[in-house]
Amino acid sequence: MRSDVQKFEAYLRSFRPVQPRPLPLAAHASFGPPRIVAAAVAATLIGVVSWLAVEHAPINLKAPAKVASSPQISAATLTRIGLDDEHTLDVRMDEAAPLILPCCRGPQSSLAALAKE
Repeated sequence: MRSDVQKFEAYLRSFRPVQPRPLPLAAHASFGPPRIVAAAVAATLIGVVSWLAVEHAPINLKAPAKVASSPQISAATLTRIGLDDEHTLDVRMDEAAPLILPCCRGPQSSLAALAKE
């Protein structure tokens, strides 16, 4: 047992400290002009493509213009109405539904698609 410990200690003494070499990333850490130029070109290209996509989008893909409707009611006002008088809330919601929600009676409605199944 004693000889194993002595052999192990002799083995450990054979090691000599060596200065580690620099990491490979440390030599290439600078972001030189080519990378900055490439990033600027990429950002400009993304901006131009986005602008062109918005400008030349088909008219049917753009958001529809808001139709002037009855004055908007805030959520806080609706909550107060609902707590005070449930019938009045039902009337207000029935009046607002045709202006806010899409029509569900047309041939392209989701109800028509569900009725076919």
